[in-house]
Amino acid sequence: MKKALVFLLIFSVALSTFAIIGAAAQSKGKLTIGTKDFTEQWIVGWMLKLLLEDRGYDVNLKKNLPSPTLRAGLESGDIDLMMSYDGTAYTTYLGRAYKGEGRVPWYAFPWALKVLDKPNGLTWITDNGLYVNNTWALCVKETWADENGVHTISDLADYINDVEQVKWAVGNEFYERPDGLPALQETYGFEVKRSELQLMSIGLTMRQVDKDNAIVGMIYGTDPHAKAMGLKILKDDKGFWPPYNLFPVIRTDTLDEHPEVREILVEFAGAFPQPEMLGGSETYPSAQRTMMELNHEADLSDPPKDPQEVAEEFLVEHGLIEG
Repeated sequence: MKKALVFLLIFSVALSTFAIIGAAAQSKGKLTIGTKDFTEQWIVGWMLKLLLEDRGYDVNLKKNLPSPTLRAGLESGDIDLMMSYDGTAYTTYLGRAYKGEGRVPWYAFPWALKVLDKPNGLTWITDNGLYVNNTWALCVKETWADENGVHTISDLADYINDVEQVKWAVGNEFYERPDGLPALQETYGFEVKRSELQLMSIGLTMRQVDKDNAIVGMIYGTDPHAKAMGLKILKDDKGFWPPYNLFPVIRTDTLDEHPEVREILVEFAGAFPQPEMLGGSETYPSAQRTMMELNHEADLSDPPKDPQEVAEEFLVEHGLIEG
């Protein structure tokens, strides 16, 4: 009896050991993905995690990182891969000035960043992209816009300068970043008093406008809340903001170690509609509606879906993973 028990114990340990060895042998390596702290980033972060795990990688997903922390993690090696907005990288990470020149076309930014970020040990995968143009934007209530003739940011500047100050609800990054409020005020020639500014989490800003706790709210271009709440997005008539399209950015040393990841990322980005100018079939921004619909599923469907579920359904629908 004792011999039988000993044999079973040894056999059990052996099976466990072989299982561990087998799992290690099957994994192509470990990758860490980072995301920012809002719905769109959670969705694309989960897409990358699920897809790369399906292709044999062990993936760690770090969510809810502020832009500077996320970028620092990528440069230091704590993070291998992120989905980065080209306008954010150009103005904030690399410190390039962009104040409404309007002379640089949207399709030039990713190619410029391939060159500019190369010395930082980072590779931009730009064969395909998520052309969502998730730009900063300002929103007001439709009724307030009509009553006061404010339909553009220039109109808003004139209202502030000639009529009265109004309360704003903005995110902390928008208040501080070089492509945010400081340069926006300089470009459009107005100044918001600090007493009129409410700083808060990004997802709360448009709700403050909806509840009449603020007149102007910061919003993103792919945010589905504006339409649902009857908010008007003011036209950036001076072309202050650069494009904000999404591309996979990976550490070059990680890509050197796992070169097959490039094709996986190209395939992933290619699942989104591509602009006509670059060989696709949609007008620019070709993927904005797609991303807005995905954000809507996560935030405004009844009941709201978990971003992981939204990501998985997209990947299955486009044949990138099996359901």
